[in-house]
Amino acid sequence: MDEMITRSQPSKTASTSDRVLAQANYRKISQVLGKKHYAEVNRLILKELHDVPNDPIAQNIVFSIPFTGSFGVHNIKVDIAKVYQCLVARDVQHTPFVSERSDAVNMLGHTLGTHDFDGHGPTLLLYCLLAALAVLFGLYFTLDYQRNTSTFVNTLPTSRFGYRVRQTILLVILLNIAVLGPIIMITLLVSLLPDHALGSLVYPITLFPAKGTVLIPLWQYFILWWLVVNLWALFLAGGALLFSLVSRNPIVNVFGLLLVVFAEPLQLLRLLPPTARLFLPPSYTAVPQMFFQLNQFESIPVAQWYATFMLWVLSLWLLIGVVMKLQERPRRPAPKQPAD
Repeated sequence: MDEMITRSQPSKTASTSDRVLAQANYRKISQVLGKKHYAEVNRLILKELHDVPNDPIAQNIVFSIPFTGSFGVHNIKVDIAKVYQCLVARDVQHTPFVSERSDAVNMLGHTLGTHDFDGHGPTLLLYCLLAALAVLFGLYFTLDYQRNTSTFVNTLPTSRFGYRVRQTILLVILLNIAVLGPIIMITLLVSLLPDHALGSLVYPITLFPAKGTVLIPLWQYFILWWLVVNLWALFLAGGALLFSLVSRNPIVNVFGLLLVVFAEPLQLLRLLPPTARLFLPPSYTAVPQMFFQLNQFESIPVAQWYATFMLWVLSLWLLIGVVMKLQERPRRPAPKQPAD
């Protein structure tokens, strides 16, 4: 990468003074990059962008290389100066020339969709996780019926609904530990490999590119992804519990949950208007389009579909509470027939 910068030449359309200044800046950037002083590399690149703002080679080729391919077919121009301004302001000890493809947290970000706007990898990963959750919850909430212990649950000195809520919260916490633990361990192991580093969670990524270059720290993207998974976990747990109140068959329960998860790829929502589909949970699997406001989510702010999804989760659990309350009501005895 440093050789490429050294060999880079300013555009022929630049003035002689700008060409001389740009060549001097390229040499300094190459020298500092070779010494791995990445914070200084960011400052020198920002200086070059300010010194020679009309150099299209610097703007569109040399300093844009780390971002090439990030936006797929979307015709989006990244504000490179804004990215480096953010890096310098936060004094990030990492530079896109190295960190975009080699730092462990950035590699994790790529896997979760920070740079895969048109690929199906992040969405497929989410579908696999949701399918596993559907099978787990579908089997778990019919377990009492399979073991004939449901009568014991009904005799507990607490409401069935409160017991199931606490049970679900504990299960979701354990699932978070089971998922996040290996992810953290693998990320740390990758950082120990040659030519790799851990990276920085404040490293900026471009969000909402349809509205221009808007930057958020990497940790914020991870939080957005984690919230979606947890909302899905609560929704699927509620769905499994609701199905179990109707059918005690685990196969039926799991099948119903899988239909909900895969309703979008199975085109089960095609009978609804496109705008109506975006208010249904099966649509909330389009990662990272949901975070970047692309395609069908272009006009929907992130906070809006998050609030909609939360409302679905709360409504589902409220419905479960009502159904359980109705089931717990004692049935009136049949009226006695008058004696003949």
